[in-house]
Amino acid sequence: MSSKVDVVKQIALIVESSGAYGRGLLRGVARFIHSTREWSVHLPIRTISDEIPDKLALDDCDGVMLRTDNPHVIERVRRLRVPTVALYDSSDLSEFPTVTSDECAVAQMAFDHFLERGFKKIAYCGVHGARFSNQRELAFVSIVNQHGLQCKVYRACHPETRSLLISSLQGAAVCDETELGAWIRTLSKPVGILASNDIRGRQVLSACSRNGNIVPDEVAVLGVDNDEEQCELANPSLSSIIHATEKIGFEGASMLSRMLNGQRIEESVIKHPPIGIHSRHSTDGLAIEDRQVERALQFMRRQVGNGINVADVLNHVHMSRSTLERKFSTLLGRTPKEEIQRQQINHVCYLLGDTSLTMEAIAEMSGIHHPEYLYRLFKKRTGVTPGRYRKTLAQDK
Repeated sequence: MSSKVDVVKQIALIVESSGAYGRGLLRGVARFIHSTREWSVHLPIRTISDEIPDKLALDDCDGVMLRTDNPHVIERVRRLRVPTVALYDSSDLSEFPTVTSDECAVAQMAFDHFLERGFKKIAYCGVHGARFSNQRELAFVSIVNQHGLQCKVYRACHPETRSLLISSLQGAAVCDETELGAWIRTLSKPVGILASNDIRGRQVLSACSRNGNIVPDEVAVLGVDNDEEQCELANPSLSSIIHATEKIGFEGASMLSRMLNGQRIEESVIKHPPIGIHSRHSTDGLAIEDRQVERALQFMRRQVGNGINVADVLNHVHMSRSTLERKFSTLLGRTPKEEIQRQQINHVCYLLGDTSLTMEAIAEMSGIHHPEYLYRLFKKRTGVTPGRYRKTLAQDK
């Protein structure tokens, strides 16, 4: 009796492996492949702007997953006339079904992060001409304006740059740090700056260092992509927004599989919100002009692992409970107890992401002491369990 042999589909993954975003997408695609075992993939090592190597025989491919800003690559794929899913939100790719990140959700998360830390002066540092940066800027400025605030914007790079490829634009942006530093000096302080990605975030931190700006007390800096190497090599380490890249890659692969099986895809663009923020030292501060409240916050930060309570804070700042409660409510929109818990949970997030400590050890080091209470408090404030949060960060690395 003969058995049916399944035909393995040949898929070209034209996705950059040089950055954290692309590597996250590839992990999601790999997870889909392992669940179905119906694909054989071709993956050239490339950046988002590279050409496709001539030796890659695209003519033999049954389908393509595409993330690029290179017009020659897009045209080459277009001529194949095979099922294609885009993993990059671009008008040049609008003919293909697209799975990508939700820039409005990224912008909202960034704004909430700054607002939670008391920053009312907000700015955005992008890369002129890079589509992803322009989209992120528009979304962020719109959200800041909706809250009655103004957003200062820096997007300059050298005018001799003619290419619209992201790699060329980011390379040119490296050369403008003197201008970037001058722009930062013009900003009213304290200010929270959203950088278009982690590369730009490192440049902002470098400019702050040369200026003598204190991070995060004068300037708080938030990146996007959570590229582990970029964030940890920054000084101080860079806080960053975590995209749902693995989910995007998996869903894009699932969509392509349905197309290969003859199904019609109704959704033109599917957008996924980010997972969260990996808080590091670049935003580990609060923008407060009231000296008593600032003293209280500094005390909370220094004593975050010692299990302090509101009474300990009152003894340190010599203030009545009613006055402290009123000032915290007015300036931060939360009670002193909620602020202690916020700082404890931020410390827990850091320990979950950067250590392999047990939950018992983390509970002790965060001042919460009881793992069961830590579990409940963490899930209440973040929406996920500590285990899920750690697993998500590990997948993103």
